[in-house]
Amino acid sequence: MNNAQLMRELKESEEIKQVINHLTQDIIDLYHIQIPIQDIDEAVKMFGGRVEEDREKYCKYCDFISKERDSFAIYISPYYKSERRKMIIAQQLGHLFLHMGYQTNHDLWNHQKEGRFQEKNDPEQARQANSFAFALLMPEKEYRKMIDLNSEGLLVQTKNIAEYFGVSLAAAAQRGRGLNILT
Repeated sequence: MNNAQLMRELKESEEIKQVINHLTQDIIDLYHIQIPIQDIDEAVKMFGGRVEEDREKYCKYCDFISKERDSFAIYISPYYKSERRKMIIAQQLGHLFLHMGYQTNHDLWNHQKEGRFQEKNDPEQARQANSFAFALLMPEKEYRKMIDLNSEGLLVQTKNIAEYFGVSLAAAAQRGRGLNILT
């Protein structure tokens, strides 16, 4: 891959992130999701689905989303810490809206088979679902506001931002880097 191709891919990647940020904000507005999200399970209910935890039925860390008629269920291991659990559910919502077409692309949704969504082993889909999760849990406008409230000079109290949004320190820092706020 030459430099021009790499630059073109980076530009496309940034454009996709912007589209995901805008779509996610539209979803937040449409469903009147309160930020920060205190109860991710309640947000899933607002979207029309449910979260299922079952330590007997599924392997220890097998997480997936399932189409169930016109609804969905997110199956998740009960063994995660709350911050990680919240992020995984948000990532599954990313697959739901972006890759399954739930409430965003009726043709794509109608072509989804009932049952477990088969994620392709596609790093780009994983990145997109991750971008969606960051945008849902830490919307850009609110994230920038928290940066302003938790900065003094060049020092940013990322821990305070993570605690506010209920995510890990690593996730809060990665969101800041993704928005070109933190280095």
